[in-house]
Amino acid sequence: MTQISANCMWLVVLVAGSFRTTLSMKYQCQQKNKECTIITNCTSALEALKNREDKLLRMMHCGYDVRGPRVCCPVDRPIVFRNDSETATSRVETTSTTQNPATTPLITTSTSASNVLNTANVLPSIKVCGISGSGLDRIIGGSIAALDEFPWLARIATKRYDKLKYTCGGSLITQQFVVSAAHCVIDRKVVAVRLGEWDTETEKDCNDDDYCSDPPVDVMVVQVIVHPMYDRRLHNGDISLLRLEKSINYTDFIRPVCLPTTEFVASQDYVIGTSFTTAGWGLTELGTPSIIKQKVDLDTVPMDICKVKMPHINKLDVDKIICAGGKPGKDTCNGDSGGPLTKDITIEFNTNAYLFGITSFGSARCGVTDTPSVYTRVAAYMDWIIANINK
Repeated sequence: MTQISANCMWLVVLVAGSFRTTLSMKYQCQQKNKECTIITNCTSALEALKNREDKLLRMMHCGYDVRGPRVCCPVDRPIVFRNDSETATSRVETTSTTQNPATTPLITTSTSASNVLNTANVLPSIKVCGISGSGLDRIIGGSIAALDEFPWLARIATKRYDKLKYTCGGSLITQQFVVSAAHCVIDRKVVAVRLGEWDTETEKDCNDDDYCSDPPVDVMVVQVIVHPMYDRRLHNGDISLLRLEKSINYTDFIRPVCLPTTEFVASQDYVIGTSFTTAGWGLTELGTPSIIKQKVDLDTVPMDICKVKMPHINKLDVDKIICAGGKPGKDTCNGDSGGPLTKDITIEFNTNAYLFGITSFGSARCGVTDTPSVYTRVAAYMDWIIANINK
């Protein structure tokens, strides 16, 4: 008897006590962008079978046919990036210095892998992006982030009257691009971004276990690209791209965040009942900027509730924003603008942080009222992002 046959017989015994109707399970598979198929046709299920992961296999089970057990298997390989052999070491991407931003239609997605956004040779691999360390006065209601946590977080330096100041946050998405909010860069002289920061008042950052990070890296900004539909009054199209002077080497403390490039990932961005995570150095509950990188989890808020709390949202293109937060004591605040709103997504045993929102605006009394904050919905601008970083 072959090993696969033996394992399949073991699986039959394993799931026999928890039989569920095939039709209902097929529907549940489809809802999760998966297909109810014979186990021998599903790589991830075979891997789970090999490792005797009982709980996972029970969850994947969706019935039987004459060939044996059937499982919910992903329809498409999640993201089409460059090859998965790359590592978080020095690697130079080919980029252009074209200065004219381009605009393309909003993202149209499909579950077919052939219709996934053409990101090859543009975005980093899931072996590199969205990989964060684990966490240990703060964002409102937040806690201190670990040295290597949120390694994509950037601080944007602007100059006014010859005085340099860090005014906003951003997220590293490739070796040469940072994404932020448009209101962070419009009518401002953007000079540079700082990457790999933790404690803003020390040259060398170390935790209590004497684990130290690399020194932060400052990189000049050579081009600022503001979305052509940005409306500074309403904050529609509140997104911008910063092209860096040189390509950044990825390390444990400087890594890009993943972007939602498929329908399956993009569909996870505004799921009511789930939460996001944001990070930054904005104002704390004491009213002063945080010295150390902070993080906080924010629940999603349904758009109808958001409209009640913030009536002027009715004038916005609500399909291109996300509402989150609204719990007193937990919020993003001044200085966190342009920063990331992320969520971990697990696909075939890989867990990565994806950028779903960019901090746009909220209540002037952040963290005090029950008013949620508004974030630019990244999935709605993916074609524009790809078109510009691919120039």
